[in-house]
Amino acid sequence: MEMKNAIDKDGDGEVTKDEFMEAYTKMFPEMTQEEKDTVWTKMDADGSGTLEVAELATFFGFNWEGEYANEMTDEQILEALQMQSRLAELDMMKEAETKKDGEKKKREETVRDATLRIINMEKKGNDKEGDDAIREMLMCCTLGDLVAPQSEPDAECVQKHIAAGTCFRAEDEKGEMALHKLARMKVTDANRLKFREIFSSIIKLTRAQADKAGKKGIHSDINHQDKAGKTPLFMAVEHKNVELIDRLFDMKVDGPDSLLVNSVGWTVMHAAVNTDDYDLLSSLTKHFTPARTKVLLSTADKTGREPLHIAAYKCSEEVVGHLMDLGATNNKSDTAGNTAAKLADRAGRRRSKDVIEEKSEKTEQEKAAGRARRASRDSSESLASMQRLSKEGAQAPAAAPAAA
Repeated sequence: MEMKNAIDKDGDGEVTKDEFMEAYTKMFPEMTQEEKDTVWTKMDADGSGTLEVAELATFFGFNWEGEYANEMTDEQILEALQMQSRLAELDMMKEAETKKDGEKKKREETVRDATLRIINMEKKGNDKEGDDAIREMLMCCTLGDLVAPQSEPDAECVQKHIAAGTCFRAEDEKGEMALHKLARMKVTDANRLKFREIFSSIIKLTRAQADKAGKKGIHSDINHQDKAGKTPLFMAVEHKNVELIDRLFDMKVDGPDSLLVNSVGWTVMHAAVNTDDYDLLSSLTKHFTPARTKVLLSTADKTGREPLHIAAYKCSEEVVGHLMDLGATNNKSDTAGNTAAKLADRAGRRRSKDVIEEKSEKTEQEKAAGRARRASRDSSESLASMQRLSKEGAQAPAAAPAAA
């Protein structure tokens, strides 16, 4: 019933195809319209054009008497959990969209760096001088055209815009800057050195342009959040661009802020876990101090889910185990009352559940052993101190008798 109410956005008591597909498409963006129509036909068993609670329950494998159906498959459980997450995301997105225009404008004016140029990638007139060059530069970054090919030496490329001094302190209508675009690029051994060279040149040019604009450093540029709240680091993690991740953290000053969250409350740790890529997660976490790692592991998104919750219902046991080894705990519940172990169990990931519980038990045993050692050490030190004081008292000369 809760899922039905969440999907029924207009509150008329009926779930239409458009309402359902808004959430379902977010889960499976690659689905064709034909595949979506097939799913809907399967769900709308009576052909009424709207979903009844029983139809929704049946599709996700629930017994409408109030319990899970015994025949509920792992895939159905996982899909139901994913639908729950997507509905929560949609709710948050719509809540943000319905803010009053005045409040939204005030917030943007407060947060936005007024020294940045805003570029509409679809030219609509009233352009300022240099906007065409910025537009072309951002497009080159999007396409990954770092240098002009030998066969087309006059072709547009990022390198030429750097040499020409094009303004790199600019964002498009989505709030993305050059590094957001480059974060999507696939870096290989063939282009790695050129990517590093281009990155260094962009940073150097951006510093010069920031100085000219009266900015002290480029920390805000490096950590610029697009309209979805994603920084270049966040985008690099999403697109598994380890090279850009390393280059950002190698910056001596004005480096990335890994504690920033996006519009749904995710940190880069959530994003890294969501890729289900152990190597990427390891590459990212090596840049964090133990204190920062602890904060990231305990940061919950707007559905109350920490990175371990995400890993529990969708990632490999290797990723789950790595998070536990880093210090993740199973003692927090999301807004639906699920701990990470419970999500793993409901998603049919029995081994992940076992890993979480085994490592949690081991951690508790280690903590108990540590407390016992400290207590024993403190007792030994107290006893030794008492013995020393007693010995010193026994060896002290007797006090002289008082004068008559």
